[in-house]
Amino acid sequence: MKTNRIKRTLANMLAVLALVALSVVTAAAQDHTGHTGQQQTGHTGHGQMAGMPHDLHYIDMTIMHHEQGIEMARLAQQKGTDARVKTFAKKTGDDQQRDMMALRGHRQHWYADRPQMDHAQMMAHMQSMPGHQNMKMDHGADMQKLQAAEGRAFDRLFLDTMTHHHKMAVDMSKEATTKAEHKEIKDFARMTVTKQQGEIAEMNRINAALGGGGRRSAARTVAAARKKPAPKKKPAAKKPAAAHTGHQH
Repeated sequence: MKTNRIKRTLANMLAVLALVALSVVTAAAQDHTGHTGQQQTGHTGHGQMAGMPHDLHYIDMTIMHHEQGIEMARLAQQKGTDARVKTFAKKTGDDQQRDMMALRGHRQHWYADRPQMDHAQMMAHMQSMPGHQNMKMDHGADMQKLQAAEGRAFDRLFLDTMTHHHKMAVDMSKEATTKAEHKEIKDFARMTVTKQQGEIAEMNRINAALGGGGRRSAARTVAAARKKPAPKKKPAAKKPAAAHTGHQH
């Protein structure tokens, strides 16, 4: 009797252990599947980039990039001292605001169920782009420098920082003109390249007018250096006269 009872107890315990083990395995498998999904669409940077459609990737990066540009532009409207800087800042901020509205419309239409990329993921992608390994972008540090600058120094720093910012947007958009799947995104990317290249040229002109830019300063230094030796050539011109006097003796 006791032996049979012990056997039944052991059999029941083994059955319970088997059920527990099966539950654990099932939960682990579900967790693994969920974790994989999170890597592709959640907050794990490289996983999301690997699993995201290129168009969604470009939309999220451009929206976040534009948000940073708009923040700098709004600050320049407040702190800028040159009218050209303030006018440009308002124009580029308004343009980027309209771009973001268009991109959010596309995102809602095509990818409403997908989570948005975060800042760490955007930075990881920027550093992986060809030619950007040494091109760093620290928006927080840039804003601190801009907030600390005053007067014309602020105007030039804003133009330099926004030019750098635009160049990164141009590179992202050039990539999208060949990799995007939707015609609307390709058209948007082409438009962005053209528009922001034009704004880079405009910022360079304003910066030069404010005395910024190394090329103009270097040209002035070279021109000044070339003028300095000119007075030294006059004594050399008197030597033939001395030789002529000796010939008379």
